[in-house]
Amino acid sequence: MNRETETSKKPSRRPYKISITILLFGIMLSFFSWMSLSREGHTDILVLAAGIVSPNTFPYSQTAAKFFYYTSNITSCDIDGTIKDRRDRVVLKGQRLAFAFKLLDGALAEPEKNFDINIIRKEVYDTLKLDCSVDYYPNDGLNLLYIDYPPVVYAMLSGDLAAYEKLVEKCPDFHSKTVKRKDGFISPYELLEAFEKNDPRYALLKDVYLKSKCH
Repeated sequence: MNRETETSKKPSRRPYKISITILLFGIMLSFFSWMSLSREGHTDILVLAAGIVSPNTFPYSQTAAKFFYYTSNITSCDIDGTIKDRRDRVVLKGQRLAFAFKLLDGALAEPEKNFDINIIRKEVYDTLKLDCSVDYYPNDGLNLLYIDYPPVVYAMLSGDLAAYEKLVEKCPDFHSKTVKRKDGFISPYELLEAFEKNDPRYALLKDVYLKSKCH
């Protein structure tokens, strides 16, 4: 009788085995996700973590990409990755800032797509901390990312005042005719003047530039 009572009081080991199995599975999944991500370029990880590219396109999860992105420290002004579904690693020189601001503009223009705006803003601010050209954009045939304007134009179009102010502090070029329109090329400053007639937001952006040290 006592033996039966003692036996019935012994805790079952089954829940512990299940917990250990789940833990080991999680560790293995994280390891393989990390190994997969480590072979990808920074740009691949960025667009996956921000939700711009569906996780179904890649053999690892968006969550793992976010972790990898936040723990990585990239100090290059270049973009690297298997861009546009290319199998080979592509390195595009000096395009990181323009691409970051293009992503910011796109994410804010399409809020219904629920891109991770915090990751995109982090990319913008991290790149602004580097000694990258604030005017460069690819007009030399190496435009695999469809970057059509310099960073300041994408910053203006995004309407993100904080990011725009940070960029203006680095004195981008407002007066070179880099914006293509049907009737020719105009400068970013001329674009501000054209837009402010219909949208007071652009008057504010122009005022930020006129009050900056770079004017």
